[in-house]
Amino acid sequence: MGVQWENLPAKLDFAGMEIKLFKYLVPLKDESRRKTVGIFLLRLARLEGYLNRTSDTPPGNIVLWRDMTLLADNHIGYCLAKDCRELKLYSTLTDNLNKVYGNRNDAN
Repeated sequence: MGVQWENLPAKLDFAGMEIKLFKYLVPLKDESRRKTVGIFLLRLARLEGYLNRTSDTPPGNIVLWRDMTLLADNHIGYCLAKDCRELKLYSTLTDNLNKVYGNRNDAN
């Protein structure tokens, strides 16, 4: 991480939805901290297990690239789930499954 970038606002590098996803994927103890690029790069590295100990070197390009693809996959999955809920595709799918396999909740 470059020193010149770590104090800039996170909105410059991350989309609004990505910033919201970080709240659930990598929660902070204190969410009131400033949302800077440096903090979000560390949160990004923590997705795959970077521990950020005092003796650890900063996360490298490969670690950040893998975590960025993982974040993109989570972003796509969240958007798809949100769209399915809004379009009521989920309830249509479950209704069709209940027609085929029967309603398993009525078995009790």
